[in-house]
Amino acid sequence: MLIARTDLLEVAVYIFIYNFGVVLPVLVLGVFLAFGLSPESAMQFRKKDVLR
Repeated sequence: MLIARTDLLEVAVYIFIYNFGVVLPVLVLGVFLAFGLSPESAMQFRKKDVLR
């Protein structure tokens, strides 16, 4: 879909949204784990229901 688009700004917006929603959380979690967050804490946070 992005290859067929000719508007560079529209493609950039799609890539920004993707990076913000997928890549950024993975990088943030990696930084937290690298600076001392235990994997068990990360799993508990992931399993916790944050919508309640």
